[in-house]
Amino acid sequence: MKLFRIIQTQHLATAWSGAGAQLYGGRWNPPGRPVVYTTTSISLAILEILVHLQNSMLMRSYTLLSIDVPEALLDTLEVSELAADWRSPSPPDSTQRQGETWLVEGSYVGLKVPSVIVPAEYNVLLNPQHPAFAALLSSVQREPMMFDPRLQ
Repeated sequence: MKLFRIIQTQHLATAWSGAGAQLYGGRWNPPGRPVVYTTTSISLAILEILVHLQNSMLMRSYTLLSIDVPEALLDTLEVSELAADWRSPSPPDSTQRQGETWLVEGSYVGLKVPSVIVPAEYNVLLNPQHPAFAALLSSVQREPMMFDPRLQ
């Protein structure tokens, strides 16, 4: 499965480390746990970036990354398995606990989770500390990401 990630180009060197999520936490991980957030489509990656940006930030330099991850290395959480508060504007403890449980179990490189923005589509969390993760990095491709100015 091809997965996508958009990052500020200045952070390219640490794009696959999970350092940002480790420092700040995210919807699916508490602070202290490194996770790499990806999506199953470029358009969803754009939406996931846009909800966190102010208009002026769109003019910064971004890079679109892709990585190939075999489906056998992914687990999936469906909406029916999530707590009622999973779409709360601020990341709830319930989703952070689910993500942390997945990380601690360590059975899969990735965890497919419904997108809060488009629940019928998926974000995929990647565990950079999983033993199989490093080998996947050889499939990474990158290209400059230019946002359409009409998105401002």
